[in-house]
Amino acid sequence: MAITAPDFLTGFEHGLANTTGSTSGSTAIMGLAGTVTNCTIVAAAARNGSYGARVAPTAAAAGSYGFFTDQGPQKRIFRFAFRLTTPPSSGSVRVFEGFFSTTHLVSVQVSSAGLVTASLDGTNYVGSTSISATLTGWHYVEIKVDGSTATAALTWRLDGVDQTGTTFARTASGFSVCRLGTSLATGPAATIDFDDLITAAWSVAGDWFGDGKVLAQFPGVDGTHSNVAKFANGDTGVSLTTPAYQYVDDPAPWTTTRSSTDNLSQQTADATPTDDYLEIGPVPSTETGPANAIRGIIGWSTTATTANSSGSIIRSAAAVEVAIVGTSSGTGDISDTTMTFRGRPHTTVGWTTAEVNSAVFRIGFSNNDVAPRPVWQMMMFEVDWQPSAAPAAEVTEYPLRAPMQGAR
Repeated sequence: MAITAPDFLTGFEHGLANTTGSTSGSTAIMGLAGTVTNCTIVAAAARNGSYGARVAPTAAAAGSYGFFTDQGPQKRIFRFAFRLTTPPSSGSVRVFEGFFSTTHLVSVQVSSAGLVTASLDGTNYVGSTSISATLTGWHYVEIKVDGSTATAALTWRLDGVDQTGTTFARTASGFSVCRLGTSLATGPAATIDFDDLITAAWSVAGDWFGDGKVLAQFPGVDGTHSNVAKFANGDTGVSLTTPAYQYVDDPAPWTTTRSSTDNLSQQTADATPTDDYLEIGPVPSTETGPANAIRGIIGWSTTATTANSSGSIIRSAAAVEVAIVGTSSGTGDISDTTMTFRGRPHTTVGWTTAEVNSAVFRIGFSNNDVAPRPVWQMMMFEVDWQPSAAPAAEVTEYPLRAPMQGAR
């Protein structure tokens, strides 16, 4: 698969509609401040897993879940699932918006009659497929945009079927903020559920994600710790009672209320901290795979705003490390006193079930400041799984019998 560098995926499995800490682009757990409007994360909106996003634009207000992509890649693919829980009574409602700039809009909309169309300029829409027969059912959209030249090109699919594409003359650039739903403050009222979102860069025109499901894997095992004596459970603990994962395995829905005891903290710093860490692994998945990508999410808070240093890293079984915050040299500042969340996908594309189950968080790495201590409150992986192949039909074989004597 020539889809590379996933930079955002979510099944909303954290269950939290919160924009705290959402000013760092693609690391945000949710979207940029101001882009999450009339949006709730609820179990009733789930297609797969436990949660989905429900947006409800009105005739006088937008409704959207905003997320941020890496602006570098100019060839970008998106996949998301949507359901019109309450379709618009007339007109069309947008279910996706992606901005190259303030004047260039990639969008997908659905009409009250069920016609699904897409546009590269927000005005001229193409497409002739109607979902009127299943208007309130789940559908998934894949959008592939090439913005690397002066003529942008859009190809897209609906429920795995190719749709009419389009082009648009413009200045070559990458994406900035994107939304599920609509930023329009005027338009028809509707209620739209979303799930199973992933976006990445691409290089081969024929490659698509296909359908998928984003599921959660919460902490469930300890990996290999190093220099455990430098860590503790609780804000003021003096030692670590293992297993360590039990202090960061908060189930969904996550909360913005910090705990002073149910957490992991680093109590001793080191000028060379690369071997000071705890490893936290997930509850093993029983999915048969493969998976397209995984995303690690952490939540933290501390007792005072004085800067402290740390690192929070996702590490694969092949020892490929991707930093969510800081590095193994301890450059990350997690001094927020309110619950703050960050997430980042691992750079690897394509995972077996065993590889997913072997991924770990490495946290710690404080190099100069543990006053107050860096404190980790919760963490989880979200994994974009490809649908399992349908089992082969069972064939029962019976022994051949000789013909009966005298049979006519």
